[in-house]
Amino acid sequence: MPPTTKTKSFQSVAALLETHQTAGISLPSLIKQLKKIHNVWLTVVSAELAKHSRPTFYAHGRLTVCADSAVWANSIRHNQSSLVRRLRQHGLSKVEIIQIHVLPADQQRRRIPPPRKPPSSGTQRIIQNTAAGIQDQELRTALIKLSRKFR
Repeated sequence: MPPTTKTKSFQSVAALLETHQTAGISLPSLIKQLKKIHNVWLTVVSAELAKHSRPTFYAHGRLTVCADSAVWANSIRHNQSSLVRRLRQHGLSKVEIIQIHVLPADQQRRRIPPPRKPPSSGTQRIIQNTAAGIQDQELRTALIKLSRKFR
């Protein structure tokens, strides 16, 4: 990553923290607020909807919620007025609107790819034979190592 990008991202985080500090909101209180919102969300929505959606941000009466798919996002949109009313009844009196984003669950956490199938013994021999004819020592060593890796 180029230094300018790192510097810019650190400045962005610093600016965000300063914004919250100047608005009278400390980071610990922001975290506490988000935990409260999450807990209220779990009590207000159905168990099935709770599995496929989560509140991610709150500011100025706008609650941002991420849904796993367009189907769940549409469910939230369809029930938005009753959800806002129930959120208010459960202590989130300043919520005015729910903003929905679709972020599939597999994009939320980095997925580990499934293990690859090892090459056949014939493929391993081809790699070894190819390596034997290569002049570059490093490349030859890497190919031999590759062919032995799957034994």
